[in-house]
Amino acid sequence: MLTSLSNFKTEPSEWAVEQPICISVNGIAHAVMMVTPSELENFSVGFAYGEKIISDIGQLRDISISEDTHNITTTDSDIPIACIVVDLTISPRQLKTYKEKQTFRRGLTSCGLCGSAALSEALPELEPLKPAGLPSPEELLDIHKRTQFTAGMHVAHLMNPSGTQLISQHDIGRHNALDKALGFALRKGINLHQHYAILSSRCSVELVQKAVRAGLSTLVHLSSPSNLAIEMAQHYQLNLIQVTRSGEIKVHARSQSDKVES
Repeated sequence: MLTSLSNFKTEPSEWAVEQPICISVNGIAHAVMMVTPSELENFSVGFAYGEKIISDIGQLRDISISEDTHNITTTDSDIPIACIVVDLTISPRQLKTYKEKQTFRRGLTSCGLCGSAALSEALPELEPLKPAGLPSPEELLDIHKRTQFTAGMHVAHLMNPSGTQLISQHDIGRHNALDKALGFALRKGINLHQHYAILSSRCSVELVQKAVRAGLSTLVHLSSPSNLAIEMAQHYQLNLIQVTRSGEIKVHARSQSDKVES
């Protein structure tokens, strides 16, 4: 016979960690994201690139990271929330472009031509990837066992063309984990053609967009992708692979294998 649920409890060491991160660009408030507070410089660079705040690492002049506390007022008391403040400093020329885009976004509505513009902003046309080969089946063998992560967390492993892991990044958000991995590559000046990332999550359109924009050739997921993610991957020549728990490899999208570039 089961005992009362009140007898079951978890310890803080078992909890996934998330904190709000307040991101600004040259002092202009941009977004508040919920992240796991690790590898924040990698995240900041990957996020800035994915958000089109920058289109080249050279446009990012500085990253300032600090801590702050925000109090949430309730009926009975205040709840202090530890938060992270990140200010990205970008070049004057890129700042001008950024301000023009932000003005456009603030003016969008959900109807008529403005609605069409909003959809174009959410699903922008990107440059298709150069054709690239698929990872070998041997590289994906026992991938579920080799992809270790804390419960409640996502992981993104960045792999080079020979299947060697370059870095492993963890976060409570699957998008954040990929941002961290791509940010690492951008900071190191790594050309991501023929590279691939292994993600613990399902694949959504946003992850496809981030991969294509960064020039990453292949996404490997441990869960099924959405239909639109597959369509977008096919359109942009992104290899999109799922490895099931039973070890079955499903290639949902692939680049033109007869035109693979080294």
